[in-house]
Amino acid sequence: ASTAVFVKQNVEDLVQSVAGITGIFARGGAGRGSATAPSRASRTPLDRPGACVVSSEGEPYFADVWNQQVRKVSGLLVSCLHVYSGSASEDAFDADIAAYTSAVAGVVRECEAEGRTKAVYEAVQEDVRGRSVEKMRSQICQFEDTTSDSTDFYGNFTNNTIVLCSACKDLSPRPSVCPWESMCACRSAMTELLQTKVYRDCRTPNSYHDEWHTFASSYIACWGSSLTDAKWLTDAAKLASLRQALQSY
Repeated sequence: ASTAVFVKQNVEDLVQSVAGITGIFARGGAGRGSATAPSRASRTPLDRPGACVVSSEGEPYFADVWNQQVRKVSGLLVSCLHVYSGSASEDAFDADIAAYTSAVAGVVRECEAEGRTKAVYEAVQEDVRGRSVEKMRSQICQFEDTTSDSTDFYGNFTNNTIVLCSACKDLSPRPSVCPWESMCACRSAMTELLQTKVYRDCRTPNSYHDEWHTFASSYIACWGSSLTDAKWLTDAAKLASLRQALQSY
């Protein structure tokens, strides 16, 4: 947690930043009877705030008396979400936050939807936390079917997951050399996260410490893994030969 100081005059609704991190969220939402979704402290209406305590982790809790809530203020310097301020209007800001949180939820949903993909996803996450992209390169950037003799196919064509997910799309029955559909869905969800404005606007040191930013960034390693692989999608003749081989596999 990071230290921040705010002031609230008794007759006014909103808190005003005095010092510290301005991208602070007040746990408890906005107003009487609201849910516990986070909202910006600078936009959170308070009504007769009272007693305040600080937890052992340095996070302040205070009584929002007439809203009948206990508020928790979190100042997470390491989160891209909590420091984002890239949109001028409130509606655009809220839309950017919603797009980012939806993309994160999409990665979790798609990458954990099926057992084999979930095992790969969790192993890669752990590797990325250790500041390594080796498992991302070997287990998500590249695919290898271990249930059949696929060595010749991959040697003659490619085992690049981006290429194969595109080439295998809509093939039925799906050849065993194709990445699992759940793996392709997981890969697509990561791409969606990379395209969000919160991700693209996040800078160091926040991006370095943000778990989702580092995980999504590690996936970029797949894009530059091989210029030769890219030609299977950009060269029409090569793509046609790949699809023909897949259909007859």
